[in-house]
Amino acid sequence: MVMRTVNDLYLGTVKLGVAEYGFSSRQENILEPVDFLNAAGELGMKYFDTAPRYGNSEEILGQFIQQTKITPQIATKVEGLQPNDQNSPKKIEESVRNSLQRLKIKHLEICYLHQSDLNIISDPSIQAGLRQVKKLGLCRQIGVSVYDEPECRYAVESGMFDVVQLPVNVFDSSLYHQFVQPEKKGIRFIARSLLLQGLVGNRDQITTKIAESEPILNYIEQLDTLANQHNYSTVDMALMFVFNLERINQFIIGTTNIENLKHDISCLGKAFPKSLFEQLSNLSKSKKSWADPRVWTK
Repeated sequence: MVMRTVNDLYLGTVKLGVAEYGFSSRQENILEPVDFLNAAGELGMKYFDTAPRYGNSEEILGQFIQQTKITPQIATKVEGLQPNDQNSPKKIEESVRNSLQRLKIKHLEICYLHQSDLNIISDPSIQAGLRQVKKLGLCRQIGVSVYDEPECRYAVESGMFDVVQLPVNVFDSSLYHQFVQPEKKGIRFIARSLLLQGLVGNRDQITTKIAESEPILNYIEQLDTLANQHNYSTVDMALMFVFNLERINQFIIGTTNIENLKHDISCLGKAFPKSLFEQLSNLSKSKKSWADPRVWTK
């Protein structure tokens, strides 16, 4: 069992600014956004993941930061970039400075590229822009958020990025098994989509929202069977599985409900049978096209 603490968690804030994001099986938005962030801070949360794309989430975080006693560590993203654009460094710096202004902070913990296309993350001007904002002290680390094997391979092998954010869950952990290796020292790996945008805990919208729903429902049935055999809820089992992936440095969890957050934090310290972990690892380590939210549109 891997020992985890609340410091291993980033709170994903997309739903603060984009309420309809993903699948929400549990009641959300009981508290006002800033009140929710204050309550999260009282639980020990100090890492927050955001982006300009996430509605007004940066502004909401800025309001929270102005009044909190903790020192939040913020990761945000830059986007709207084009390959072979000599103005990319200027655009990246402007984007980061605008985010810092909205967030009411002087520097970011991580500045990610929000575009994962290989011709973006390998572009010399874009890379120069990322190095520039780091050199200027506008961010401590530079990173990339990836989806697929080619860009993940490049991100890991290029030596360019301090942080690689990737989807890892009980449905598909293929990128973890292929690229998150002990010899990749110096790179921090942060996992997102732990519950596949809430899919694990919300079945009623799968057939209406997802075109290729049958393999997802069949897979969830397998997960339910395993969870029942070990007296876990399927959601808890899914979280505990990813929390026990020892080569992941931190995890992004997304919720706007403080009770859900408390529950998710509690899963950090629960015992998890090695045999069950190995079963789920074998189930999830193969690539599954239907586990990519970008292909869900019906």
